[in-house]
Amino acid sequence: MQTVIREHQARQMFLKLCWHFLEHPYRWGGDDPVLGFDCSGLVCELLRSVGKLNLHERLSSQMIYERFHIVCQPIPQDEIEPGDLLFWASNRDERRIYHIAACIEPGYMIEAGGGNAETDTPEEAAARNAFVRIRPLRDCFAVLRIFS
Repeated sequence: MQTVIREHQARQMFLKLCWHFLEHPYRWGGDDPVLGFDCSGLVCELLRSVGKLNLHERLSSQMIYERFHIVCQPIPQDEIEPGDLLFWASNRDERRIYHIAACIEPGYMIEAGGGNAETDTPEEAAARNAFVRIRPLRDCFAVLRIFS
């Protein structure tokens, strides 16, 4: 029972932090709440905040998928819940994960997006309209439930 309560609290904190980071700038390779996030940097910050990653771990989208798909339950896309992680892969190949987001509410996800390798300042992010944003859920390669 105590583990379920802790998992519920962790999920609630994870989702609250998602809202906190909304509109932060996109930054290629970024994992900093002040300077900006890329997609995996945002998710790493959220996972570290709820104890799912060590404090100094910085993983790519591919590495997050590899770490969690072993221990987390894969979910069909029609059963996505807030807190689930969403992954996209080139040619639907699990060795080619290129993007990650999190379900924030039924039917919606939060992601750091809109930028590219040249997006490394808040000014460049603003010029590209690249930031942490909410989007409707879209078809993805895989969904992992990290909270039981």
